[in-house]
Amino acid sequence: MQPAVPDYLDDGAWFHGSPSELEVLRPGSTITRCRAVAEAFSHKPRTVGIDLRIGDGEPTGSLQVTHDGTLPGLLYVVDEPVTTSDVHPHPNSSFPHGALEWVTDRPLRLRLIARLPA
Repeated sequence: MQPAVPDYLDDGAWFHGSPSELEVLRPGSTITRCRAVAEAFSHKPRTVGIDLRIGDGEPTGSLQVTHDGTLPGLLYVVDEPVTTSDVHPHPNSSFPHGALEWVTDRPLRLRLIARLPA
């Protein structure tokens, strides 16, 4: 069973962003179902901001991500199934509405899908 992620944060795959070339993600690393968040983290920022539009008390799916990273980034997709036994919610996430950052509990294979300019 896959971890529950709200539709407005789910881009259909698990992503990891890093400025480093990787093939396998170590346990304790962070992944997300939100591609824009992984893209931001790929630039190794000190701060990341999330602006999630709310309508009638519910998120509308309009998400804007800002960051102060300056490195070229690499965007990866997790290249194997991820279940509830493979990840847990990030205990120190500062993002609103939860389910945005997950911590890996085992090594996960990655596949590079994009090179992102600084």
